[in-house]
Amino acid sequence: MSQLQDYRLLTFDVYGTLVDWEGGILAALQTSLDRNGTRLSREHILHVFHELERDQQARTPEMQYSDLLSTIHPTLLQQLGLPTPTAEESKAFGESVGHWPAFPDTVDALKQLSKHYKLVVLSNVDRESFAKTNAGSLQGFPFDLVITAQDIGSYKPDINNFKHMLSAVKERFGVEPSQVLQTAQSQFHDHHPARTVGIKSVWIMEVSCKLGLCASVGLNTAPGVLNYSKHSDMVPPSPGLMSPPPRKKSLRLRLYQWLWRLRNISSPLRLRGSLVRLRRFHESPLLALIRLLIPFPQWKFPVPDPVAPIDILGNVELEENKLEYLDDLRSIPLWRSRDTPMRSLYRMYEAMLSGLYEALGPETEYFWYQRNWSLQGIRDPQDADPVRYAILACLVEELVVAFNWRLSLGLRRDRNHIMRETGKDSLPPYAPLSGPIWTSSVPAISPKDLDRFPPEYVSDDRKLVLEADGLNKVFARRNIVTNVGWLYTI
Repeated sequence: MSQLQDYRLLTFDVYGTLVDWEGGILAALQTSLDRNGTRLSREHILHVFHELERDQQARTPEMQYSDLLSTIHPTLLQQLGLPTPTAEESKAFGESVGHWPAFPDTVDALKQLSKHYKLVVLSNVDRESFAKTNAGSLQGFPFDLVITAQDIGSYKPDINNFKHMLSAVKERFGVEPSQVLQTAQSQFHDHHPARTVGIKSVWIMEVSCKLGLCASVGLNTAPGVLNYSKHSDMVPPSPGLMSPPPRKKSLRLRLYQWLWRLRNISSPLRLRGSLVRLRRFHESPLLALIRLLIPFPQWKFPVPDPVAPIDILGNVELEENKLEYLDDLRSIPLWRSRDTPMRSLYRMYEAMLSGLYEALGPETEYFWYQRNWSLQGIRDPQDADPVRYAILACLVEELVVAFNWRLSLGLRRDRNHIMRETGKDSLPPYAPLSGPIWTSSVPAISPKDLDRFPPEYVSDDRKLVLEADGLNKVFARRNIVTNVGWLYTI
């Protein structure tokens, strides 16, 4: 087994590893909790925060972390049953990241480790927030290199963050990946992606035990992970000193570890996580999960009976009811594998007709990262309703344009994005996508098709108006007035 002395460079995830992010979050929320006399468990608060943080990072990987905290703050308080905060309170919550406290032995351990290794920061925050933390609780420690999510344009666990770091340390210090060790607390954000790119990692057990993770992450038995009880234990011993022989594990400890492994057997299906999602809206979540495993009447879900345009038109309440648990469903691997691009298109159609355009953004992201979904392979739905048929055809054609735009920026559907160092760098090459041929034969909406529509949705020249003053040319060719900016979010 490798030892710490086998490496030349240590990379650190800062918040949760060197800095007590849990204590920082709870302290930033304490005023709101005290004001309302609310008593909530530490675990519940942090679980809700982690869910919101993870979802927001996936939706807006380019957003600075302090802004991300400000963005999720109102929703966090809402889900905790607290009143809506003011804009100033949300801004203060975001800026609190610069004041989170370091763990007691962090700075001394860093000073000792710097005598033996290059020390590099690979953090999920922005440069300004880290600078405040470094000047404050980290006492201005001089790291050899600082890399933040803002520098890369994405958040861990995106493996592009780790590839960026490996490239940077190779260029600056001549250090190979085999000589790099990632030091972190989070299995989700750090240890799994580090293993994916082929670098080993260190788990600080003292930190993780304080965070309540000793019985949940199980990194003490994971391959490629070194364990230390606290930061200071990472400091190599002085020459000539020998470490005492390791103590033999007791029968009780071996039994506990065996039970832990049994309880934490995992698979790409993420069945335990799926059950957690299903419990939110199913009375029998286990039965619902079993049904997802049964390919009846076929493996792929059929398209539900589509809603008539006149029924969904401007009906935001109906659309919100249909979308209430969609985020949970899209997070269940079994459901995703049974979903289809045609079903996704019909969900986009309903979002547009209802006027709930903001639902198009997450749905487009979801479609984009379904790598097996081909725009060119979408079959002709041959929809009997001329208005619905025209909108579906326009959506397919506009998605081709939107996806090629993403590819031109270096975004990739497998998440291995190509990042430019500056805006002056040339755009990366890509193979353009094309759409199916059936859309070219879908006719425009005729004036007769709009006879049953309310007058406020029909222009003087007999066009369907979904967004006043809409300028999109693809939809205009089929007599539809709208914009499609939500298809172009990244």
